Amino acid sequence: MKKILSIGVVLLFIGVGFAPSLFADVETISEHQEFVELTVEFYGLDETDSYQVTVTREDSYKLDSMFDEVRNELNNASSNSERVSIFNDCIVELDKLGLLAGNSVEEVQRITTGLYQEEDTNNLEDAEINNNCLIVGRTTNTSFFYPDSFLDLLFNSIGKLVKPFLDLIKNEKLKIFIGISIGILIELYYQNFLNPIQFGSTITYGKLSEFYDAPNKNTYADGWVWTFGKNGVVEFDGGRGKLGAIIRTIGFFPYTDYVFYYIGAKNFRGIRLVGSFTIDGDFYFGNKYIGFASEVSIG
Repeated sequence: MKKILSIGVVLLFIGVGFAPSLFADVETISEHQEFVELTVEFYGLDETDSYQVTVTREDSYKLDSMFDEVRNELNNASSNSERVSIFNDCIVELDKLGLLAGNSVEEVQRITTGLYQEEDTNNLEDAEINNNCLIVGRTTNTSFFYPDSFLDLLFNSIGKLVKPFLDLIKNEKLKIFIGISIGILIELYYQNFLNPIQFGSTITYGKLSEFYDAPNKNTYADGWVWTFGKNGVVEFDGGRGKLGAIIRTIGFFPYTDYVFYYIGAKNFRGIRLVGSFTIDGDFYFGNKYIGFASEVSIG
């Protein structure tokens, strides 16, 4: 078992740094690399399971082709049952490649399509959002955060809110004490002592990095995301999430950098493959994922 967020007790609360994904940024892979290591993660089981799997470069190409083929089949599907069947068949193919890491096909199909319920669709043209939808994607600069709750977002916004008040405290020992106290509270929360109920994952696309002593940096996601839900088929071609942001802090007060991860999908349940894939013939680190999300908007 491996938690998605890497968390440790910190000296100062507002200096807490979180690493949502080891592969959040794009990185080109050598053309001579024979084997590729994938991280396979499952969202929606009792716990977030994470496994390391080594595949050949050829199988990595097959994965890319399979996800692209799934997208094409979905665009040609004429019924909800056909779309669900395509999703379930994809899980069967992932199992044939040995990527379900001991989980049964039926169990992964349950978390991937089990929450999707057929409903009347609006079929809006040029819709910029979809709800209660099947989702499949292949994108770079994409991070997954777990658990996903209001308290999660609140705790990670407090640093920005509390910093001006801590600046007013002249007593350095008191400032350190307050920082440590709140930091421990955050640690307990993320270790699920204060947050026993876990929800689906939040997927973020792109980010804004605000550095203490360097120019700000914007990063965007590349790739594609296909969804089918309340607004019918809605596709997205990368960009940044449009459903708010998750704030993370790096460094120690007052030398603190802030990173704003832009939320593009909420309450994701399904399977995620993190590793290498191709864009126009070039190899990159990135994400492939398939499942269900309660809300999706990217642009």
